[in-house]
Amino acid sequence: MKKRFRIPAGRAASEIWVAWNLRWPALGVNFGGQEYYLTAEGKAAAILETILLNHPFVDGNKRTGYTLMLLTLNKHGLDLQVHDDEQYDFVVSVASGKLPFEEIVTWIRNAVGPK
Repeated sequence: MKKRFRIPAGRAASEIWVAWNLRWPALGVNFGGQEYYLTAEGKAAAILETILLNHPFVDGNKRTGYTLMLLTLNKHGLDLQVHDDEQYDFVVSVASGKLPFEEIVTWIRNAVGPK
């Protein structure tokens, strides 16, 4: 018998879309007991790239992706140590698709320090 997908009452369609299309490993999911992204920078890059490139919301994707990236870093005792203008340029570059994933991780790794 084929399983049917039912949207829970009170959940917006965009929330369901996000849940089905995010890089689940960025949210702490592991496969076979092994985490997909081993570093805080990798997890932060994955969630940022996923939100910015998949564009799940009508508005606010860059703000949401940026905030989730910061929360992920903060959870691991890290924070960005670069000027706001650099952060803005970075987020816009990611959103435009100009940076491959490895470069996103490298930028974050070079920009973070202890919280």
